[in-house]
Amino acid sequence: MILLLLACGDPCSPGANPTLEIGIGRDAYEPVEDGDTTPVTQGPQGGYHIELAIETTRLNEKDPGTATATGHVEGELLAQAQPWFQVECDGEVQHASGIRLFVNAVPDDILGLEMVVDMIVEDSRGKRAQASKTLTVGDVVVQ
Repeated sequence: MILLLLACGDPCSPGANPTLEIGIGRDAYEPVEDGDTTPVTQGPQGGYHIELAIETTRLNEKDPGTATATGHVEGELLAQAQPWFQVECDGEVQHASGIRLFVNAVPDDILGLEMVVDMIVEDSRGKRAQASKTLTVGDVVVQ
């Protein structure tokens, strides 16, 4: 581990070539694999969203960052968001959770279908990372 840190620098300090991994989670990052099922949350105002979370390295954790996230089902854009986020370091990587990807469809119409989630994150220095994950749309949970 020490050799990795020396070779790449501290993954929790701002640096070149930040990385991004898409996960899920309202309160904490949960890793997911392509094809894993994720619930759709019905918010208190009646809209629907997926609670995304991210794992990153080398972003500036002192200032909020921004993200652009989209979700396509069978090639059609059915979810999108442009949230801000704050990463926190756990000693080895950075995490942010509770990133809402708003779904512009009736969840029953896309239940069991795959949604391709694409995300680009940018920190306050303008450093970017991007990732894609295919998630299977699961049942609706009420917040």
